[in-house]
Amino acid sequence: MHFCEPQPWRRQNAPIALVPPVCHQSRASRINTELFEHQRAHEKNDNQENRIMPKIKTNRSAAKRFRKTGSGKYAFAKSHHSHILTKKTTKRKRSLRQMQLIKSSDIKEIRRLLPNG
Repeated sequence: MHFCEPQPWRRQNAPIALVPPVCHQSRASRINTELFEHQRAHEKNDNQENRIMPKIKTNRSAAKRFRKTGSGKYAFAKSHHSHILTKKTTKRKRSLRQMQLIKSSDIKEIRRLLPNG
C-alpha cells in the first residue's frame, strides 16, 4: 500500500482522517477499470438471458476401448493378445481375437462415459 506524500495545498494541522486521500491511479487506468467493470456487468446479464447448455463431452479413453455394436450393446477387445504370444496356446490366442460384450451391470457406466454413442 502506498502512502500519500504531503501536498502543498493540505492544511498543516488538519486531522489526517478529514483530508481525502490522493489517488495515484492515472486517469486512463481509472477509465479502463470502469469500462472493464461495465463490460463484466453486461456479460453477466447476457449469460443469464441466453443460458447456453454446455456440450456433453465423450470420455476419450473409453472411446478408444469400447465401441457400440449394431444392436446397441457395447463391446471391447480382450487383453493379452499383443505380445509374448509364443507361450500361449493356439486356442487361447484364437479366443483373445474375439470382441467381448460388456456385462449388463456395467452398461450404465459405459453410457455415461460415451454419451454420443
